[in-house]
Amino acid sequence: MNIWNLSDVRRKNLESVGVDYSLSGCLEYNPQSFDILDIEKVLAVWEGENDGDDWRWVIKVTPECAKKNGGRFVFLQGGCDYTGWDCQSWASSKFSKTAKQAAKLSLGDVPVDEKNHPMNAGLGHMLNILGGNYSENFTQVYNSLMKQLGSAKKKTWRELKDEELGTSDLPKI
Repeated sequence: MNIWNLSDVRRKNLESVGVDYSLSGCLEYNPQSFDILDIEKVLAVWEGENDGDDWRWVIKVTPECAKKNGGRFVFLQGGCDYTGWDCQSWASSKFSKTAKQAAKLSLGDVPVDEKNHPMNAGLGHMLNILGGNYSENFTQVYNSLMKQLGSAKKKTWRELKDEELGTSDLPKI
């Protein structure tokens, strides 16, 4: 589902719960068992980079989505090549009963198969993996996600970043 096909009100609602360009692009071009309308709140995020490190999200989904998928929280990991999500990209997700269990999946336990594999995210991404340093930051990612979960009980990661950077009063694009 493309976020830009939604009404301004719905798009602003999604932005207010932490859905941004990268998350919506990841889900649009790499469909999972949930979509952006199932997201209740983005609880934590590790910012990835095109042709580099993957993005990782810990997401709280709606009760209806949780019932369908067996968990209220989902860990989503995905990456793309230098051109973005619409060219070469990949993503995989797994549901958990708690946000902490979802974050723990960042230690390398995300399901990968032939269709959802990091090698599908383009040559630069593949070289990063083959270079041997792909999993070096799993602990750093996990610690960052856990810190965000501990401090973001009431605010999304975007709200915390806006507060940190002093950009809360700027209009969102």
